[in-house]
Amino acid sequence: MNLQDKLKAEYRTKRDISYFSNCKKKAHELIEGLLTSENVSVQAIQSRIKQEESILANFDQKSLYKGKTIKDINDISDLIGTRIITYLSDD
Repeated sequence: MNLQDKLKAEYRTKRDISYFSNCKKKAHELIEGLLTSENVSVQAIQSRIKQEESILANFDQKSLYKGKTIKDINDISDLIGTRIITYLSDD
């Protein structure tokens, strides 16, 4: 099995057992709690799980993902992302 196939299999396994969804939910809750405890007003907190196609699109034949050597799915640092949308101080 080549590395791309290995990454696909690992991604699908973790996706199927809700691993990514659970991590996304926990990260969202943690960030929301920290912002609330510091009385930071936000418009929205958005989270996402990187799609398999996006991972493979950034992967090349040299086992590099965005310039970093990859051995398994845990080496990819942007599988889950969170965006915090804040108000400007003038708002």
